[in-house]
Amino acid sequence: MNFGFLFGLLLGSILLSPQEPKAHGLDGMNVEETLEQADGLYRSGRIEEALGLYKAVLAEDAGCGQALRMAGYILYQAYDFTEAEAFFLAHLERFGAQGYPLLNLGNIAFQRFEFSRALDYYQQALALDPEDAILLRNIELTKARIERVWRVAVLKKRATLIFRAGIVLGLVLLVSIFLLEVRFALRPARG
Repeated sequence: MNFGFLFGLLLGSILLSPQEPKAHGLDGMNVEETLEQADGLYRSGRIEEALGLYKAVLAEDAGCGQALRMAGYILYQAYDFTEAEAFFLAHLERFGAQGYPLLNLGNIAFQRFEFSRALDYYQQALALDPEDAILLRNIELTKARIERVWRVAVLKKRATLIFRAGIVLGLVLLVSIFLLEVRFALRPARG
């Protein structure tokens, strides 16, 4: 009997037989099951555990939109703007312009006082959904903040100019007083 032939048949039948869904190294679960578990943990307030599962999904499927959005959102809520921004940018890169990541990128820029960038993200999102009330409000607030920053900058510039002018006037006054005192000091005494 030819054992090589039998071994080849056995190996071929194993390789060609229908496979079970791959577990993706997520404790025996596939990506969809892990996302469902992560969503459940998030809804029940177990945020850090949910984030861990979303990141585990991303380790297996870096382009999973739901995991990118939720990980970014959780990190945004935790004020970890740098990592949250990375997840939202990855989502945009993978799926193109979508309102949710653009809104959150705008919010991150706003929190960093990068108002022009925030306005740009909000306007991109608004182009996708022109009647979104949240975006309209965020754009209004951001424009008001930009206007306020501009007004404060103008006032600071004016105050600086006034301060410098005050210094110059003060110096002129001091020199004038000094010259008057010198003049009176050099005058002959009347007797």
